[in-house]
Amino acid sequence: MAYRILCDENVDPHTVQYLEREGHEAIHVGQALALGVDDHEVAAYAHENEMVILTNDTDFLDPSLHPDRTVLFYTNNRIPAYELAALVAELTEYYPSQNDLPDELYLAEKNG
Repeated sequence: MAYRILCDENVDPHTVQYLEREGHEAIHVGQALALGVDDHEVAAYAHENEMVILTNDTDFLDPSLHPDRTVLFYTNNRIPAYELAALVAELTEYYPSQNDLPDELYLAEKNG
């Protein structure tokens, strides 16, 4: 099943294309809002549009700062766009609907 994903500004914009190839609806913050926009605006946009936030910005992990959000968090800022999209695609095996996702989910790369 497809997710609706808002890629934060720290996500390689090419990730959007790879996510779409995996069947997800995705947009980059730079397209939806603007680069440099406040995190609260990003969280509000995601909530209003029923999207999950793909990011490696730890500010989004604080529910007191950003309630009512679902975050797909990754730590490796150098992960290739296609690998990041593949990690998200794997989630659909365990969480078929984005409504099944926990508020925070850490994406981990496979070793080797």
